[in-house]
Amino acid sequence: GTDQANKSKRPNSGLEAYHVDEFRDGDYNKLVHRLTILKRSHHRRIVLYISPQSLREKNTKWHPLLRRLAIDGHIKGFVVDEVHTAVEYSDSFRPEFKDAVEAISSLAALSKRHHPTLHLPTVAMSATFRIPEQKLFNTLFGAQADLVSWGDMDKRSVAIMCTITGNPLNQLAKDLANNASDEKDSQFLVYSNSAKACEENVIERIESKLGVVPKEHLEGKVI
Repeated sequence: GTDQANKSKRPNSGLEAYHVDEFRDGDYNKLVHRLTILKRSHHRRIVLYISPQSLREKNTKWHPLLRRLAIDGHIKGFVVDEVHTAVEYSDSFRPEFKDAVEAISSLAALSKRHHPTLHLPTVAMSATFRIPEQKLFNTLFGAQADLVSWGDMDKRSVAIMCTITGNPLNQLAKDLANNASDEKDSQFLVYSNSAKACEENVIERIESKLGVVPKEHLEGKVI
């Protein structure tokens, strides 16, 4: 959170960013003061990173301030990252995720009530947000999505294959050889749960089965 806030700051462009959960005691009072004196004429943009625990209405430390910002028309939008967690865990061990979504909906309604012409977008982001979870999120949020974008989906070219075999090394070499024959410029990452095997001659054995005679080997410590 703090790292994200630091990366978001652009002092020369009038952009401030804070991770509110990190502010306590005197620092908390300073941030509250900074936000309560905010005016449109200041031409400042402030990004607040906030956890579900601090966002929900039960939080008496931050929620009253967020309500004040909504009433004053200072909230310009919400961004929910890793939104699938709000759905997957809301009814199990992380009920605060559901509370946070409901708090966003409540703040948006409060802002709209005091500023009917203010457009207040909510962006929900996730790399694993399936259709059933999207529908449940819409129910929690009390609104339907205006736009769903999947982006470039570059990772669709990544494949995962599971094989049960008596001789993993021979099977691995066979699979690599088949893939290499289809794509001459293929590159492979081989993960192993045995550091000892990798430190010995497993790479050489695979290359031997593939008929590869490399000019040099990259040597390094196996983690």
